[in-house]
Amino acid sequence: MASTSKFVRILGMTALWLVTLLVAAIFAIQGGLKFFNDSIWTKAFAHWGYPVWFRILIGIMETFAAILIVVPRLAAYGATLVIAIMIGGIATNLRTGEPRQVIAELVWIVMASIVLVIRRRNAVWPSAKGVGSAS
Repeated sequence: MASTSKFVRILGMTALWLVTLLVAAIFAIQGGLKFFNDSIWTKAFAHWGYPVWFRILIGIMETFAAILIVVPRLAAYGATLVIAIMIGGIATNLRTGEPRQVIAELVWIVMASIVLVIRRRNAVWPSAKGVGSAS
């Protein structure tokens, strides 16, 4: 019985790491591509009517999310950032009449939500201790 429980736990952690590493890899790559003026993202952001600085900001956010999500104690923050970015992507695609693209964002939201739900227990949350006190 104990060996079955251990196997299930190991299988679950392996699956979590696979999802985490996939999200991290995609967001690191796609975030990094947003820094180059000759990437497909330059044309996409211009098509959507966004300025260059916004593309760079999204690239920074995606790269930062990729870093956070692979650190177990910070993964909940990275996953939350991925979800926020993808909600913005959904809004952009709906606003520009490209609703089919929403499916891709939903996939990343689901994957990031899995990481968020499982890793939130390990997250380092700000403490209210000391707020307003004269330490």
